Amino acid sequence: MPATPFAVLCLAATPWTPAAADVFLSAATLLVCLSQQFHAWAHMKKSRLPAAVDALQARRRRRPHLLRECLL
Repeated sequence: MPATPFAVLCLAATPWTPAAADVFLSAATLLVCLSQQFHAWAHMKKSRLPAAVDALQARRRRRPHLLRECLL
């Protein structure tokens, strides 16, 4: 996982960082991990996707959403 070294560094620095920085870095690390997972699911074969992810992707592939795509 790409965020592991950063997460370990943040965890090691916890005694010397303010609580607000710990919250920010934890949230940022979580969001990076989630974005990596969503990106992996976007490129995964349909047969390998979890059922919930496949259902959400199938809903997204319906006609109105194909015309108004928003990529981040």
